[in-house]
Parts: sequence; structure tokens; C-alpha cells
Amino acid sequence: MAVDEIEEVDAADLPGIGQGFVWFPEAGASGAAGEAEVQPPFLLLVAGAFSVSSESISDRWTVTASAIRSGEFRGALCLDREGVVRAIVEVIPERAPTWVDRLIPWRSLPVRLVLESRPEVSLDDVRDRMVAMLEGESRIADFLKVLAAEAIRRVKAARTPSELIEVASALV
Repeated sequence: MAVDEIEEVDAADLPGIGQGFVWFPEAGASGAAGEAEVQPPFLLLVAGAFSVSSESISDRWTVTASAIRSGEFRGALCLDREGVVRAIVEVIPERAPTWVDRLIPWRSLPVRLVLESRPEVSLDDVRDRMVAMLEGESRIADFLKVLAAEAIRRVKAARTPSELIEVASALV
């Protein structure tokens, strides 16, 4: 995923966003807002795949128009080394897709991610989701650097969020 410039959101806009929140930190921010962010590198679990990202979740990301339409990122989980889990509850395009975007399905659009805290999701839950992807017919199997059985063994052996992120990074 590519990263563009970020757009600031005024605190007065937050109540109108709904259950989740869009968070764009100011440089040098501290306190509760700084503690709420999923810190890079973090593990990103989307429908049928996972990856490790070193980009800030608060930056503007880009995704394809087809991924937005399919809802592929809705419900995706982000887990950082500290065990902070956030779910992506909405992907908001920064601009409407053009006819060229619709014609070329792999062309990316800049988006903002709406996040929601998921304290009820444990490390075991994240590990179980990864194992289910590796055992099932998900698209992640096409990108593994090792056999699926070895990948499953490594994921199950990870005991901390940091270890799980390192394992995931080595697998794909």
C-alpha cells in the first residue's frame, strides 16, 4: 500500500463520524491520542490474507476501487507489538472513482481509515484467525515463503504480539 499526505481532522468532526474514529495525529502528539494508535510495524489481517506494515495507520493509505466496493478491508484487524488491536470499520475514499479507476481494477485511490478499538480481541484470537487462513483455501497460500504446515507451526509457536509480527513478516 502506498502512503500520500495526510489530511487533518478537527476534533469537532469526531462525534459525527459514528462508532469508530478517524485519527490523524499532530506531530509530537502525546497522551491518550498517542496511546490509541496502532504503532508500526503492525500486523494487518484482511479477508483471506495478512501482511506486516511499517506505515503509520494514521497516514492516508491507498486501496483499489474494487477492494473498496468488495468491503475487503471492513473488519480487518491491526495488531501492533504492544498488543493494541484496532478494527477497520470503514474505508472512505478521498475522491470519487473516475472512469479510468473503474476501467483499471488495480489502480489505487487515496483513502482514510475509520478505526474502532477492539480490546476484546486477544492475541489468541489473532493467532487463530491466521491459522484458519493458512489451513483454509485463502489467497495467502500463494504468497508464503514456506510450506503451509511450517507456517502454521510458526504462528502457533508465537507467544507475544512482537513474535507474531516477526513470524508473519518472515512468512510473506
